[in-house]
Amino acid sequence: GNQCIQTTGTSNSANGGGLYNQNSTFNITRCNITGNASGVAVGDNGFAGGFRALGSAGPTITNIIESNLSNNTATGAYAGFLNVGITNQTAEVTLNLDRTLISNNTATDVDAIGGGGLNLTSGATGPVTTAATNTTVANNTAPDLAGLNNEGATATLVTTFVTVTGNVANNTLNAEGGGIWQGLVVGGSTFIANTISAGNTADPSFGPDLFGTINSIDYNHIGFVGAGTTFTPGTGDVVGTDPNLGPLQNNGGLTSTRLPNAGSRVLNA
Repeated sequence: GNQCIQTTGTSNSANGGGLYNQNSTFNITRCNITGNASGVAVGDNGFAGGFRALGSAGPTITNIIESNLSNNTATGAYAGFLNVGITNQTAEVTLNLDRTLISNNTATDVDAIGGGGLNLTSGATGPVTTAATNTTVANNTAPDLAGLNNEGATATLVTTFVTVTGNVANNTLNAEGGGIWQGLVVGGSTFIANTISAGNTADPSFGPDLFGTINSIDYNHIGFVGAGTTFTPGTGDVVGTDPNLGPLQNNGGLTSTRLPNAGSRVLNA
């Protein structure tokens, strides 16, 4: 069973409704981080409903394994997880995710930056690095940047065996970034391997499933590649088809996943 539970936490600050890590190493295994809230009303500047990691004076390292980060809310932005480096700081900020579910998190303020699921941003000169493995990012909602968001000149995202699906950017004016979003600031980079990004929702011009320059490390399944996206398919990549996934449910293991149905092109890819 889960070794820890963080639930129903509330914060009116920008420091996360659930858990907060700054300038330290934080190891989380088999934890439910659910039902937390950052901010209680629009305008509260509520960031990171579930978890915030913030680097300033020293290295900030967060390792999350076999955990569930779900059903958290933020009245400002970044409802699920915010991994960030402070402007003009050189400290390393690192997030490692393994066998973890990020789902059903909601950011509500249409004037905020957005961010429903996993959000990585760097105003810093030090590296902000995120590695996600065997992780599912599903059914998160925000005005913009609902799924995976990587922003900043020193921000790097690497996904391996990651599923990004069912995330919804619902801004009524040019909703941006339903699935994986790589910001336009020069220097930031996203690399994907054995990753599914499909079935997400955003304005077609702003990346329902991918946006920005996304680098393939092969064997990915991408639903929709629209305007504003640079993606050169690699070995085994499939683009433009439904991956035919089953529902988000317990398929074995400690977190829910979406397994491919029989006949899916994901199988034996």
